[in-house]
Amino acid sequence: MASVITHLVLARGRACLACRARKRRCDGLKPTCTACAKMKRWTTCVYDDAPAPIHDTMPAREQASLRDKIGKLKELIRNEFEESSGLHSAFGGHVTTAVSLPLPALDARRRLLFAAKTRVQAPIADPHLDWWKHGGDVPPVIRDSLIDHCAQYGWHFSFHHNFRRLRASLELPATHPKAPHPALLYAVLLAGCVYIPSPLRRYESVFLLRARQHLSQLLTTGTKIFDFLCASALAGCHLYSKGRMREGHYHISAAARFAVGCGLHKIKSLALDAQTPTPLLSPSIDLIELGDRINMFWLLVCFDRVGSLVLAVPETITDKEISTLWPCPSTFYEDGRAFFQTAGSIRMLDDLESLRQIKDDNFVALRQKAVMLLARTSALSARAKSGDPDDTALKSEIFMNCQSTLAFANSLPVFKVQEGDADDLNSAGSLLSVAFVAAYSAVVQSYGIIAQIDPLAREVQSYAAKEAMIIVRSLDQMPLFYVPLLIGWCVTPVHEFLVRESLRLTEVGQSEDAAAMKRDIQLLLRIIKRVAELFPAITTIVADVIDRNVELIRKEAAYGGMNSSTL
Repeated sequence: MASVITHLVLARGRACLACRARKRRCDGLKPTCTACAKMKRWTTCVYDDAPAPIHDTMPAREQASLRDKIGKLKELIRNEFEESSGLHSAFGGHVTTAVSLPLPALDARRRLLFAAKTRVQAPIADPHLDWWKHGGDVPPVIRDSLIDHCAQYGWHFSFHHNFRRLRASLELPATHPKAPHPALLYAVLLAGCVYIPSPLRRYESVFLLRARQHLSQLLTTGTKIFDFLCASALAGCHLYSKGRMREGHYHISAAARFAVGCGLHKIKSLALDAQTPTPLLSPSIDLIELGDRINMFWLLVCFDRVGSLVLAVPETITDKEISTLWPCPSTFYEDGRAFFQTAGSIRMLDDLESLRQIKDDNFVALRQKAVMLLARTSALSARAKSGDPDDTALKSEIFMNCQSTLAFANSLPVFKVQEGDADDLNSAGSLLSVAFVAAYSAVVQSYGIIAQIDPLAREVQSYAAKEAMIIVRSLDQMPLFYVPLLIGWCVTPVHEFLVRESLRLTEVGQSEDAAAMKRDIQLLLRIIKRVAELFPAITTIVADVIDRNVELIRKEAAYGGMNSSTL
């Protein structure tokens, strides 16, 4: 039976996305095809469940028979029509479906047949597809829907803009001085395509092309530079989500450098009269606009750090350059609650006392701090693996990082979003989940650096991994669109630790504890697979990291005498 299944030829478009991307034969088995199972890529074996076109599923013999019948039917209708109405010569030998004419000589059966034929010949297409894609304005029905989706789900990209104001500005005529630049409009539409139902996703290439064209034009004018920053950031995040990491990082890093030129890395106060004018950017007119600038700066820092880690390239903005205040939800700048948030910036991550006072932080600031700590720890871990083990400065940095990550994790507030903190509590909860998982993962990874020399390190790692898994279980119940994009990156240190522990526990005979570890591993893989339903390309990158980690652990286990077959 198995030999028959593996030789079945799938209809076009029915292979899993991973096999399609790698141009491999796929047998279509679910939940994981044979090819992905052999490669141990369970997390990336995702299917596009859209129904296959009829012509792809119909056998060739039936297709030929159907074409023959259609040809005969066309000929019959043409002859009947010519004989009864004499229209063939009047219309130059062509039957038109746009004109309705009387058919007195046709009986009821023939009239029905003719009506059916004309309906089949009538073109069926998106009424907007044939004209606006080549330079016209986006139809309002498409434009408004995509803007709504970007407003609802833009938090995946840390896009915490004040959408009430942005939406109002998008309604202004293009000639109005306060109208956003077209580059920003198309970047917003591009971001909305990620979450819109599939028929509108075909416009992604159009919006990306137009956004890039307008970004180039915008730089030549030197005006609306903040629109340039926002549009570049959204385009970069969209490319990241499609797995086009280098292209995405190009946009993100370019915008980050412009942000530094605009002084967005030095916003130390919410007082409007404390702003420093720059040649590129006028001072903010109110707190809402200032808040948009703070949030946009941290978006760029966040995704610049993640991209630099994935691509193994230097970060665009270093910690030493940054003194901008931590971000807030856009509503906090709207109603003034931003004035009551914890002061300080990224340098507080080196201050243990400041890290112990984060209980009152908002969910956006918590997420940003945790992501920065995890990015810092990941970079430090890479340096430790390739650096000199006797480097005193490196040892000191590792020790301080262990203390910082643990102090932050121990000071996290109760995992709950308060009513009024966000318009959408689900999105706020998803952001908070990234904060908690990233914080605990930073502890796991930080203490993993010293696990070989500190006997207590594994105990700390175990505590942090358990706390992270509590949050991951809550994500397993979230609606699909609320499983956060960054969670795949955040859980990789926890996954690596659990794999190591399952091997160790099996080796020492603690089978029940090892089985519990394996259940947690399966849960993590299930969460990553859920992310793949929205972001299949970016999840493939995460899966590759996980596969490399598992392979390395297996080699270590085999070298150390552990039984690696349990994985």
